[in-house]
Amino acid sequence: METNDDWYGPETATFGDRLAAARDKTGMTQKDLAKRLGIKLNTLKSWEEDWAEPRANKLPVSYTHLTL
Repeated sequence: METNDDWYGPETATFGDRLAAARDKTGMTQKDLAKRLGIKLNTLKSWEEDWAEPRANKLPVSYTHLTL
């Protein structure tokens, strides 16, 4: 049985995957980023888990805190 170890990459990464990776790259915790964005920790967690997506008015703020 063949396994495909390349299942995760730029083509398949979700918004949540990219957000979590960018946050990790900056060394911020979920709590830190949620506080900087002015959102609840559970909201950030739901974005990273792809249970929800941010409203358009929160996106520009997100990118000022992360290097994407």
